[in-house]
Amino acid sequence: MIFRFAQNMATLTMKQTEEVYLEYMDELITHFRSQRHDFLNHMQVVYGFAKIGNLDGILRYLEELNLEADETLSLLQLKHPPMAALLRAKAATATVKQVQFQVSVKASLERLPIRPFELVKVIGNIIDNAFDEEIKAPEQQRYVEVTIEETSPSYIAIHVFNRNSYIPPEQQSLIFRQGYTSKQDHHSGTGLAISKQIVQRYGGKITIWSEPEQGTRFTVTLLANAKGYR
Repeated sequence: MIFRFAQNMATLTMKQTEEVYLEYMDELITHFRSQRHDFLNHMQVVYGFAKIGNLDGILRYLEELNLEADETLSLLQLKHPPMAALLRAKAATATVKQVQFQVSVKASLERLPIRPFELVKVIGNIIDNAFDEEIKAPEQQRYVEVTIEETSPSYIAIHVFNRNSYIPPEQQSLIFRQGYTSKQDHHSGTGLAISKQIVQRYGGKITIWSEPEQGTRFTVTLLANAKGYR
């Protein structure tokens, strides 16, 4: 009986994970289509400047595009295409939600044994929660930051910080429970519970730091190895 229950829970968790993964894939596909459309627009702007002989306009415009290219090159340092694509998609989402979104890459993710779609599900869910909190704040104060770093030769940490939320200590132990949610929009409350299960399956952990008027940081710490995901 207990074994059957465990099997059913594992099946449910995998099904929910796959459903969320498909949602993120739709988001990524939409983002890639948008990038193609944006590229054509950029070329039209450069062509327009060239037609009227406005060299300064071309240079200023290309400098702005170069800043965007630098951000893309930073994501390539992850050596993890699904996560790089996810973060690019979240940057586009942040623009729509008018949230300042920063990504700092200090380590690659190639040595993580976690399956790529599961890592995308975990980090995507935490970033979405951060966005949900930030859009409650005035536009000029909204801020989310993702930092990826090696905390030791054996561990990689992914931090997701948002400026405008506070989770009291008594609530921090509850938010990872299946079905628990503090949201008022009929949210299922399964995202963080499933994320914790996934991370623990790979020997990792999710921790929370939160202080009033300072913000909240979720940290996903995962064990790295020489082989990475195979």
